[in-house]
Amino acid sequence: MAHGALRAYVMRERGGRKEAATADDIAAMDRIVREAQAAGAIGFSTSRTIFHRSSDGTPVPGTFARQDEVWAIARAIAESGHGVLEVAPTTPDEDDEDAPLRELAWMNDVSAKTGCPVTFLCLQHNRRPDWWRVQLDFCDRERAQSGANVVPQIFCRAISVMLGLRSRFHPFVRGATFKSLSGLPFAEMGARLKSDPALRKRMALEGVANVFGSDDPSDAFAGQMNLDWQKVYALGSPPDYEPAPERSIAAIDRRQGRDPREVVLDIMLEEDGESFIQYPFMGYADGSLE
Repeated sequence: MAHGALRAYVMRERGGRKEAATADDIAAMDRIVREAQAAGAIGFSTSRTIFHRSSDGTPVPGTFARQDEVWAIARAIAESGHGVLEVAPTTPDEDDEDAPLRELAWMNDVSAKTGCPVTFLCLQHNRRPDWWRVQLDFCDRERAQSGANVVPQIFCRAISVMLGLRSRFHPFVRGATFKSLSGLPFAEMGARLKSDPALRKRMALEGVANVFGSDDPSDAFAGQMNLDWQKVYALGSPPDYEPAPERSIAAIDRRQGRDPREVVLDIMLEEDGESFIQYPFMGYADGSLE
């Protein structure tokens, strides 16, 4: 069962806001989770990261749920005799640097004290490449000391953002040149950019090294997704999800003596404008899946 769906069902519009569940809300959630477990559900999933958002940019329901709500759900799972609590945890690049460690602490605490098994995505993040070691060591220590049953899961491929000229966001989306062309049919926009080197260069140099095309330091969310050209690659056709370091945008611009934004725009204009760049921001900090 998904936390967002449960919260929306019980709390209606309140469930999607940073609003604490009342005692009555929690009692209703507890009852529904118990009913679901009795009917054969395999557990419950919740998201704690601000990167999981709805189409309007709002963090999914449950992101800011308080401990009493999560504990009630964990107890309901444990007392059903089967199932697991799955967590998408806060990541090391969010606003509060200490939050990921607190996430580890409460997951292990809730498991030790309720008996509910917990699993979560163990992260290697570009900002903290060794964070996965901290997570594994913490869970091993808590299992030995308190009996917590918290099992990290390792993803088998990098988590990436893929961006193209049709994407809602990309490095050029806020530039004056892109805005002036965006009302044209897509094929015409691509043709004009390919045929006019000066226009293409102007649009490229108006771009910024950010997934959302934002260089506004007051935009906290956009600031989480600044692009390190050393870790950005062409997706390729067919896609290459384990690109070599020499294929990075930074490596290409060094070889060609060009601005990385020009390299990116040229890649996006390939395949009739349907080509993508990829930015692996988790699981590929060292340029390898090993």
